[in-house]
Amino acid sequence: MSCPRQFLFFLVVSFVFSVIPACKKEQMGQKQRELPEVTVSYPVVKPVIDYRDYTVRRIDPLASVEIRARVSGYLDSIHFKPGDEVKKGDLLFIIDPRPYQAAFDEAKSSVAALDARLKRTTNDMNRADQLIGSKAISQEDYDRTVAAKLEAAAGLQGAQATLEKADLDLKWTKIEAPLDGRISRNLIDAGNLVAADTTLLTDIVDSSAVFAYFDMDEQTLLELIKIRIADANQGKVDAKFVERQDVSKLSSNLSDVIVKMRVGNESDFSYSGKLDFVDNQINPSTGTLTIRAKFPNPKKAGNMRSLVAGGHGDIRVPLSDEYQALLVPDSAIQFDQSREVLYIVNDKDVVVSKPVKKGELYEGMRIIREEKEMDPTERINPTDRIIVEGAIRVRPGAKVKPVDAAPPAAKKEAAKSEEAKPKTGDSPKAAEAGK
Repeated sequence: MSCPRQFLFFLVVSFVFSVIPACKKEQMGQKQRELPEVTVSYPVVKPVIDYRDYTVRRIDPLASVEIRARVSGYLDSIHFKPGDEVKKGDLLFIIDPRPYQAAFDEAKSSVAALDARLKRTTNDMNRADQLIGSKAISQEDYDRTVAAKLEAAAGLQGAQATLEKADLDLKWTKIEAPLDGRISRNLIDAGNLVAADTTLLTDIVDSSAVFAYFDMDEQTLLELIKIRIADANQGKVDAKFVERQDVSKLSSNLSDVIVKMRVGNESDFSYSGKLDFVDNQINPSTGTLTIRAKFPNPKKAGNMRSLVAGGHGDIRVPLSDEYQALLVPDSAIQFDQSREVLYIVNDKDVVVSKPVKKGELYEGMRIIREEKEMDPTERINPTDRIIVEGAIRVRPGAKVKPVDAAPPAAKKEAAKSEEAKPKTGDSPKAAEAGK
């Protein structure tokens, strides 16, 4: 009986020692599977420029002229096609010149008649000068001769003025382009009566360059002025001094600041220009100052210009030189009580939080600012694995299962054709992952 009991005891002990480790192993695997999964990514290191964007109130051409007739009459002919590019001095319209030609001829003949009369009275006065000395004529006759000569001279002067006016009226029957530019359509057809200085015939716009008007807030204006003064003084500027001054007087330092613009539904700020006008006072009701930027607008394919007068867009004003910055997805920034933080996964896959100071959005990502008084251990580094998805499910101190963010499609395609290589600014872990 002892042998069966010993055998049974042996079976029980073997079962216990085989089942318990398996249970423990299963429990450990279950715990491993229960770790929250988060998506991590490294910060992007790239050169950036601080800027402010403003809405363009309007885009004006370099010059715009309304074409009106200087004389009245019936429109005789039109010498352009709507939308043509015209040059200064090109013939645009002709008003029936016949009435003005007749007036010119009449004035010309009057000048000739009065000129002959002046010559005759001048001769009469010369003779009278000789006769009066010998008292061959009376003083009355002499005075009458002198008056006749003066009257003829005055009449000739008036006739010459009439001739000059008639000549101008005749010339003004030919209406020419006062500047280079693109002409609109004719608003009056040939045969219609045109009233001097009243009837609008067409207009010409010079869009070889355009002006973009926008309103800048006072705070940004002061920042921009400080930067310009610092550049002029080799980096030295008294900020308090600037703030105490009249901003409208200091704003003259903004000339030639290079700005960018986009128009319509464009996504890129592809047009470069310069500030060329700053208004002389801040609007007290809005706290803004009217600024104007000038953009060149050369002709492109099809003899057309990209920027059109009357359009709208956005202006980008730079507030710094180019510098290297860390950028993270804006959604990765979390709130921990009253401060903003980023959740980082350390080398032990444990979540730690680091406080951050947000900068501006740049190309869809958020710039991370650094403060001088910040503890070096709390700074965001290019090697930090930042939680970009799933941060809401974890807390600092929790162990997580990190998963690398999926690379962009373009990077996937490039990886197929060549071996991934470490890039400048990549973290050691990123370089290792690319091998």
